[in-house]
Amino acid sequence: MPPASLARDQSPFARPTLARTRPLAPGVVLTARPIGLGDGCLTNAFTLTLDLDLAGCRPVSCPRGFHLRRLVTGPVAAAVSGAFAYISDDPAYQPAEPCLDLAVRDHHAASLPTVTKPAFLIHHGRPLVRTLAATGTLTVAGHPHTWTGSKDSSPRPAPAGHLTVFGAANCRIRYHDDPRTGFRRDVDPAANTTPRDPEALDCTVSPAPAGARITALHPGGGADLFAGA
Repeated sequence: MPPASLARDQSPFARPTLARTRPLAPGVVLTARPIGLGDGCLTNAFTLTLDLDLAGCRPVSCPRGFHLRRLVTGPVAAAVSGAFAYISDDPAYQPAEPCLDLAVRDHHAASLPTVTKPAFLIHHGRPLVRTLAATGTLTVAGHPHTWTGSKDSSPRPAPAGHLTVFGAANCRIRYHDDPRTGFRRDVDPAANTTPRDPEALDCTVSPAPAGARITALHPGGGADLFAGA
């Protein structure tokens, strides 16, 4: 089968997994099962179940990325990814912050959400999933400003100094046929910007040892969505 057709037909390597349940450690159980989707299509589901009275759970995040298997050492029984998605296959143009929307790393916000949606939280050592509104207050140079995610509706009328949060999650991914992999993804840098608005002043915010700081100003909008956090 030509490589280009693998993007449209995965039957050469897509096979149903064996249905099974396997204890990995006290309080940690892995369940695998195939799910038929009709018309000869299928997917495989893998569920990791934790008894929080017997096992712990902690998040791991790194802007450089890492391999899950390297986390499974010592008492660690398993590691799973919070998300699995590539924005672009172009190594020359990647977002400065790989975690889209809300990301908290080492107790500091690495990026803010552009839309209200569920978030994975650790509260008193126990994992929770809660819907977090993409709104809040940011302090800039000692002055508080309300903010809203760019994919949510801003308040009307907006308070003076109200901010709108954009990020890499606002990008538009393009797909192209590729003779080796079947398809590839990329983002057009020229179009990957905040909206142009003569009344807007966009700020690029980047992480720094003392906390987030504004590293560039863009009067009239047009800030690169991949720059900063």
